[in-house]
Amino acid sequence: MLSTQKNTAKVLTKLGRHLAVEEVVEVIDKQVSQPKTHRTVGALYGVLHLLSNISPAFINRLFMKMLSR
Repeated sequence: MLSTQKNTAKVLTKLGRHLAVEEVVEVIDKQVSQPKTHRTVGALYGVLHLLSNISPAFINRLFMKMLSR
């Protein structure tokens, strides 16, 4: 799915796209059996998502600005 996109976010390039098919299938299976609004795929993004929930907004904006350069 990502390989067919013409433009990708710089954040994805910097964080890397090291997702295994098994990880994505596991998350899809969880979503089908236990629906949630947001689910993260991959350990690195899961940790970043967790940290963004507990850190102040200005730190999140600063971090995203750094990653988007």
